[in-house]
Amino acid sequence: MAAPPIPLRCTHCGSPVYLPPPPGPATVWYGCPHCGHPIPVVPWRERPPLFSWEVFPHLYPPLPAPRIPSRSLPRLLSTLLVAGTVALAVLAGTLAVEGAVALAPGSFTVAGKVLAEPNAQTAAHPISGARLMLVSEGSSPRTTVSAADGTFQIPGVAPGGLTLNASAPGYRSQSLVLFLSTVYETSGSASDPAVFNLSLATNSSNQTTASAVIETPFPDLEGFVASLWSSSALLLLGTIVSAAGAVALFRRRRPGLGVAGGAAGVMAPVAVLILEVNAAFPWVGAWAAVTIGFGATVVGIQSVRMALVGLPLEPE
Repeated sequence: MAAPPIPLRCTHCGSPVYLPPPPGPATVWYGCPHCGHPIPVVPWRERPPLFSWEVFPHLYPPLPAPRIPSRSLPRLLSTLLVAGTVALAVLAGTLAVEGAVALAPGSFTVAGKVLAEPNAQTAAHPISGARLMLVSEGSSPRTTVSAADGTFQIPGVAPGGLTLNASAPGYRSQSLVLFLSTVYETSGSASDPAVFNLSLATNSSNQTTASAVIETPFPDLEGFVASLWSSSALLLLGTIVSAAGAVALFRRRRPGLGVAGGAAGVMAPVAVLILEVNAAFPWVGAWAAVTIGFGATVVGIQSVRMALVGLPLEPE
């Protein structure tokens, strides 16, 4: 009667194999039927008992044998990586296009309103005659004064970062750091006017002290476009690695590349969030969360599958 085959797992591709026992005392090498990688089969050698459960097996319940991972699991992980790859590619292309569109020339009207901050003595009210100074990149400073209702407008402003300062006698001055472009705008545009809330100055030195409110992480147009295109390049690199991992998982080759593909789906969106692109496009955060979820799932499951390589198998 022939000896039953020995259940093993290929150390190269991780696939389960069942090989015949060696006919003699020497180690026999067999080729993996899945990838062709050589697998050594060592003949059984008797050894003395080392643990009490070997001497008294009836006193110890047997441990359950580990289950063989489903053969469809690599294709499922490959599908998740493909979905993450598509999401990364779409995000990379969108940010690259937005960066190119942001460089288009344009002219904007900076608008807003100057109000007195309410306190225990007075309620909030518009400040008439407040002095507004606009400092933007590529142009000389411009000034205007607020109307009777506290509103103001400064037309013909070039796209990019700008600093708007408001000051009035008896009030502390205040500065707003804003950004205007064809693809991203903070407050200060005609559709979303900026609002100054000036507090009363207790003395002359307090009046000259300005408080600054930063509403954008991008100080100029060049930095904004650089952040978009840098994010697009990082996402494109993550797309390439993620696609390679999806192919490796589908073909059941190089299981470590599947982990690298999932890690790329996690790290590339994180780098985009570090560059604060989501401050200009809030939908980037939700899109990044989807790709991070796909990548983290693949990394976790594939890492467990790789850790199971070499453990005894339960026949299917």
